[in-house]
Amino acid sequence: MTTHDNLVDSSWQEAFIVELRLRDVDGRTIGDALAQVRSHCAESGQTMREAFGEPESYARSLELPAQPSSGVGLVIARSAIGLVAMFLTLWSFTAWLDGEGFTLTIGRIVALALLTGAVLLIARGLGFIVRHPWWSSLIMGALVAGVVVAEVVLPQQLVVLPALVTGAVGVAALLATSVWEARSSATDDDPVVDPVSDQDEHSGRAGRVLLALTPWVLPIATAAVLLGAWLMHQLV
Repeated sequence: MTTHDNLVDSSWQEAFIVELRLRDVDGRTIGDALAQVRSHCAESGQTMREAFGEPESYARSLELPAQPSSGVGLVIARSAIGLVAMFLTLWSFTAWLDGEGFTLTIGRIVALALLTGAVLLIARGLGFIVRHPWWSSLIMGALVAGVVVAEVVLPQQLVVLPALVTGAVGVAALLATSVWEARSSATDDDPVVDPVSDQDEHSGRAGRVLLALTPWVLPIATAAVLLGAWLMHQLV
């Protein structure tokens, strides 16, 4: 006899949740829909895939209402500022290591524009990225290559500034965007809630730690790259 645990397909559930998230459905509505799927499977003895087919197709067929997405513009702006701040910090730090000032070139302006474009692409095309990871990887790879190429082929200098000053500005902006994101996450949290237990579907300790660290990914990554640059400089 098929047990209830055998009927619960975690990969099906995750794909179902992701598809509805991409369609801007709120967490409680997703929890209600998921609870109905589980209830049906428990009563019928069917697996989720047997009863409802592919999770993405079933999620789309529900035509659940989307929640207002008025904060998307702020998220895009915050992400763009964070990336610009990250590269400003990196460029300033490497210039300081070499005993030079921070040089703003045409290539770096183009590079920052490409990075901002990448943020817009990710924000507006998240569904495409999830459904077509290979194409998305190629596009993102082309953007990253464009950043490198722009610095090389457009070296014309516009202004030279003290590296410590521009670095301090970069660090301050980087930390500010992380604090901004952390505060926004605390107030705009929208977990997938089980309507029966009224608990977050992903409220485990590991999930909470991951959510707490998410706003600080860019500062942590920047610190790691700075450390690597410093070590390489010591070896040269």
